[in-house]
Amino acid sequence: MSPEEVVLLCGAYIFLHKSISSKKKRKRWWVRNYLLRRQDVLSDLCMFDGSFINFLRMSKSDFKYLLQNVGPFIEKQDTNLRSAVTAETRLAITLRYLATGDSYSSLSYTFRVSKQLISRIIPEVCKNIIRVLKNYIQTSTMLEGTKINSPSQMASVFDIAKDTVLFLVLSCYYILESLFWTLVPNAIRPMKSLKGDVVLVTGGAGGVGRLLAVKLARLGAKVVIWDISVEGLKKTCAAVTDEGYEIASYVVDLSDRTAVYAAAEKVKREVGKVDMLINNAGTVFGETLLDLSDYAIETTYKVNILSHYWTVKAFLPDMIATGKGHIVTVGSVAGMLGTYRCTDYSGTKFATIGFHESLFTELKAHGHNTIHATLVCPYYINTGMFDGVSPRLMPMLEPDYVAETMIDSIRKNEVNCVMPGSVRYLLPLKCLLPAKMCWDLMHRVMKGPQAMMEFKGKPKAVAT
Repeated sequence: MSPEEVVLLCGAYIFLHKSISSKKKRKRWWVRNYLLRRQDVLSDLCMFDGSFINFLRMSKSDFKYLLQNVGPFIEKQDTNLRSAVTAETRLAITLRYLATGDSYSSLSYTFRVSKQLISRIIPEVCKNIIRVLKNYIQTSTMLEGTKINSPSQMASVFDIAKDTVLFLVLSCYYILESLFWTLVPNAIRPMKSLKGDVVLVTGGAGGVGRLLAVKLARLGAKVVIWDISVEGLKKTCAAVTDEGYEIASYVVDLSDRTAVYAAAEKVKREVGKVDMLINNAGTVFGETLLDLSDYAIETTYKVNILSHYWTVKAFLPDMIATGKGHIVTVGSVAGMLGTYRCTDYSGTKFATIGFHESLFTELKAHGHNTIHATLVCPYYINTGMFDGVSPRLMPMLEPDYVAETMIDSIRKNEVNCVMPGSVRYLLPLKCLLPAKMCWDLMHRVMKGPQAMMEFKGKPKAVAT
């Protein structure tokens, strides 16, 4: 073999040896100098308490206190080749993981610790934290072999199961009760007496309010009516006194909070404590949003919803004191389904329903079960308030029917009164059906927007 061939063979051997050895993974040796960088993470964090809290969601003082209690249980011994990850770092790794849910790869890079070691550190530290915290958490036996170790578990499984079963049983009873009273004629159904009760009706100068005043007076109630219309109040008073009954009337601007409170005190002095409050007053301007004046919007909200706050605050305390009372809120079907040219009216009626339902829950939650609350939601009423409206499928309701149904519902202490009754079964479709389908039902079938095209509303001069 010639010298040139020997040189070529040696070169080829060296080249192959280098290429093979370069593909082998170098073995990492954990040495003390490399491990010292583990401490740099916490050292940098400890410089500022704000950055420490942001990193571990815990102040330095709390961390040190926890380390003082947990540290002795998680200390590790150093070996000749490597130093152990300190208890401080182990606790920081675990707290960072619990606070942020960082991946093992992220924690490995941040703390210079292998992912395999992190997978052992976190369960171990968590176990020791629980071990230490058991001494500070009061446990109470729920069932044999089961303990409540957290304040969030105060309600036992047994109590939840018991309440659920009770709810299901009562639900069946309530459904049967409701069905029974629906089928029973009013003639044989027990109705509460209103004789001698002071009943205040807002908006009593006309329409349903006037009919309510007359019918309530016939039942022996002491009727008080509020309205801003002087002439309307005189006509209502005449209708009641002509039948031989007494009535008290007050000119009150329900959009004026001060006037409402002043009139309430006057009623208490001159007539007595109010036993029943019927918030019946309402107004509508009948314009699209861009055509509504600011005055119209503010007036509608003051009369239709804000006045309810003032009247209820004025009379509810006396009802609570005597342990007897009834609050009737007159809403509208327009408060359950938005209506064309009624952005002011529908908006206030939605608010009215929400107000009443919240008030109902407050009365129940505080144990005022003898103070009843009835929500009345009628369809369009033929009182002149909605002149020009021509519904396609359901005709407008007659005022006498509405007033009679309201009084029956009040005397039965019903929670809800929707007129006509068929509407209550149609309203859930708004939530169950697709939005486009609901629009087609209202636009094509019921002709809702078209029915409101000729709606007259209030004269333009009033809304300026």
